[in-house]
Parts: sequence; C-alpha cells; structure tokens
Amino acid sequence: MSEQVKKTVIKDRAENPDFIIAPPPSRDDLAASTDVEKYLRAKEAVTANDRAEFEDYLNQKRQRDALQPEAPRPRSKFDRRTMLKVVTGTAIAGETAALGYSWVKGSADQSAMQAGGVSTQPQRHPIIRELADSKADIGGRGLGRWILLLPTTAAACG
Repeated sequence: MSEQVKKTVIKDRAENPDFIIAPPPSRDDLAASTDVEKYLRAKEAVTANDRAEFEDYLNQKRQRDALQPEAPRPRSKFDRRTMLKVVTGTAIAGETAALGYSWVKGSADQSAMQAGGVSTQPQRHPIIRELADSKADIGGRGLGRWILLLPTTAAACG
C-alpha cells in the first residue's frame, strides 16, 4: 500500500521575471501631469486672492471700529422676571380659556342631550356585555367553539 506522492514544483516568485510589482506613482509624478499642474496653480492663486481679500476686509473693519466709540448697549427689556411674568400670564389665560370652553361646550351638550341629540362627551357608563349561547343554531349551522361577535349600540343614559 505504498503510494507514491507526487511533489509539486514551486517556483520562487522573486526569481520569476514575469512577476514585477511596480511601485505606486508618487505625488511628483502626478504633479507632472499638465492638467493636474494647471488645477493646482489655479487653486493656489484663488486661495491667495481669497486670503488677501479677507485680510483687506479685516483691516477695514478694524479701522471702522477704531473710529466709532463703543456705546454701551441698551438694557434689554426681556430679563428673567419679565419672562416669568409673561409665561405665568399666558398659562393663566390658557387655563381660563380651556375652562370656559369646557363650561360652554358642556352646557351645549346637556341641551343637546335633552333635545334627543347625540352626545359628544366621552362615555361615562360601562358597556353592558351579554354572553351569547354558543350552542345556538344560526341559519342551520352551529357556532361550535368560536367567539360570537355581535354589533351593539350604547344607549345614552340620561
């Protein structure tokens, strides 16, 4: 049972002349390109021009500020105490409006209920639930062990 094992010949990649790894291009090689060179020169010129204009603006601003005496700022009409008064007044007015609205709306609902209208108030009475006989026949079919859902109407209790 001796099997001969065939050994594969592995060539060293360093000795293979077909396998040459080129170094990545350097920045100098890229800068030698005319399009890239034109772009970089234009970018430097625009940056220098922008810096010069900004320095000119800063100098003009310093001169203008030096000529004008610094006036004290007027005291603001909004301080903490004023803001608290405004917030408190707004809260009181809002609460008063909400109570007044509910009072007016509540009296309108009561008059509508007395006239036989539909109430818009939230339901305050419990819903009466009745169990249905699940062994009853409906149309010749038994319901079996299923839940029976029937539409119900809530009667307004006055």
